[in-house]
Amino acid sequence: MRSFKDTKGRQWRLGVTVGILDQICEELGDDIFEDPTKISMSPRDNVHMLWITVEEQAEAKGIDPRDFGRSLDGPTLREAMNEWMGALSDFFSALLPGRGKMMEHAWQTSKTLLEIEETLVGCILGNTSIDSEELQELTLGLLPFGNSENWRMEGIPRLKELMQQAQEGEITEDEARSQFHSMLETLTPS
Repeated sequence: MRSFKDTKGRQWRLGVTVGILDQICEELGDDIFEDPTKISMSPRDNVHMLWITVEEQAEAKGIDPRDFGRSLDGPTLREAMNEWMGALSDFFSALLPGRGKMMEHAWQTSKTLLEIEETLVGCILGNTSIDSEELQELTLGLLPFGNSENWRMEGIPRLKELMQQAQEGEITEDEARSQFHSMLETLTPS
């Protein structure tokens, strides 16, 4: 069974079940059964999903949701969500192996997109720079994302242009994020 440790050193087991997924669907509105790739990337929602998953363990230890949330800093939440997504993938792999593989790919793609967006923002803020080769390496995992040919021919060159504009201070953080998300919507099928 997948697990993670919080910042207080407490071990949490992440067993994903039908009941847990149903509760997540009810409370967060993410229909994971219908499309498991549409999971919220919001840190607040991620903590909520984790809480639903470990609630019985937490209650047995006398831990409330607020204490649980306070024990999840950024790196810990990232690790916990990596493990949770692995547990979700394991759940679907047991039922439908193809869907489990799809989950793994979707999670890796989401993490790569977030890394690209944060790199873009880092360029704007002046604390990150990236050259063409580094950008190419960063985006390699996205080639299967959407239409590979569109991404290769349009997405990567547009992303390079956005990064250059960001590094030269030609666009604001909000403009960069907006253009990045617009580009993703254009290049990926809905």
